[in-house]
Amino acid sequence: MNNKKDAELLSDSSLQPDPNWLLPVMHPSYARLICAQLQRRGITQEILLQGNSLSWESLQNRSRFISFEQFRRLILRAMSLTECPWLALELTSILKSSAHGPLGYGAIAAPTFGDSLALIQHAISTRQRVYRFDVETTPECVEVIATANFPSGGLSEFMIMALFGSLIDLLELTLGESGEGLGVYLDYPEPPWLAQYAKHFPAVRFHFACERIAIRLPAALLQRNCLTADEFAYRNAVRECEQLLAQQPGLQAWSGRVKAALFESGAPFPALEDLAARFEVSSRTLIRHLKKEETSYQALLDEVRQELACWYLQNGS
Repeated sequence: MNNKKDAELLSDSSLQPDPNWLLPVMHPSYARLICAQLQRRGITQEILLQGNSLSWESLQNRSRFISFEQFRRLILRAMSLTECPWLALELTSILKSSAHGPLGYGAIAAPTFGDSLALIQHAISTRQRVYRFDVETTPECVEVIATANFPSGGLSEFMIMALFGSLIDLLELTLGESGEGLGVYLDYPEPPWLAQYAKHFPAVRFHFACERIAIRLPAALLQRNCLTADEFAYRNAVRECEQLLAQQPGLQAWSGRVKAALFESGAPFPALEDLAARFEVSSRTLIRHLKKEETSYQALLDEVRQELACWYLQNGS
């Protein structure tokens, strides 16, 4: 897109995607796992990533988060290609607790199940920033409540089942529980593929069209010792999570701040020097910050243009 065309598109507020969708919120490992899983079903990465600003090469060599719009487009295309709207349920087989990096390792190695939940609540943003978790406890039960940080653009069922599927896997792995009597409360209507829920989680009771998204389990489980407890591994994982959390306000934020500023400014997009002045740093300092995140101003500008172009082609006339 050139600046004139950028300006014309951005001036049409009816075509604007949610600005949060362009910010880095998802760890790229999830996109890689999904690509690999669909390749086993005969769908190549090239076909799956068509119409996306991501490429398999960039995903393989990427450590910084991808945007929600990139991830959303990947999942919607995967559902379309597989003709499987319950794809999140199918993917629970690969989205095990160990797939969540230091957070997953720490949750598995925690002394008690209560410690596992506390670590997940504290450090879930090291893996994804679409949903946050809150834990409410009564003498009888504990509820893990999921709250969206911004509209999920048709991915609510996928995101929630992926997150809750990992929690159910954690319960089975650390306590040897089958999920018998576990209650999952979802804010979307009962889907036509309800049988798939029973197939993948036969012991779990699902409730639909609820006021909030939550998973409810007996409070006594919080005090149970984890079968997989490992004090040394737990301490190391917690330390890694804290390091990742400490990086978020500074190191990880620069690419997100630049992308947000580019999106908010619109065309003509501000030059590197103008953005540096807005952030009250020198151009060299901004370049250095972005280099630490394995990116650059031009790469981020290209991403914003690509993501906006893909979005307009799919949603505009």
